[in-house]
Amino acid sequence: MLLNFTKKEGKRGMAVHKELFRSTKVAGVEENSAKLYELDYYLLEKEVNVDGFAINTFGVGVTKRTVEDGKTVDLEYRRVYDVFCSKRETLVMLDKLARGAVTPVSLLEVLQDVVGIGDLVNEEVCIGTTEISDIAAG
Repeated sequence: MLLNFTKKEGKRGMAVHKELFRSTKVAGVEENSAKLYELDYYLLEKEVNVDGFAINTFGVGVTKRTVEDGKTVDLEYRRVYDVFCSKRETLVMLDKLARGAVTPVSLLEVLQDVVGIGDLVNEEVCIGTTEISDIAAG
């Protein structure tokens, strides 16, 4: 399933193309009870201007939903922009992230270890919210 749309994101109103790469379900245990987590991995593409030239940069996003009785009860996400210069590199990384069931909390650390991104990261984060209706569309 591919989800394609362009949306205004972030404080600077950047136009970002967000495409669903893969969805997975992961079982886990939290506070002595079984939980089902749904993880979605996204390709993020953004056009930026560098010295008067428009180029595309690519990033990755991970959304984690905690599901109880078929309903989403908690939502986390992290989107890291401007990590890669090619779509191919980004797709390879997304495959690794999905196979490893990387969550939003650990995404930045994994990217730092694998890709070597520095401290200056263009990201958007929401960890542990119950305001599902406000974020679900993003």
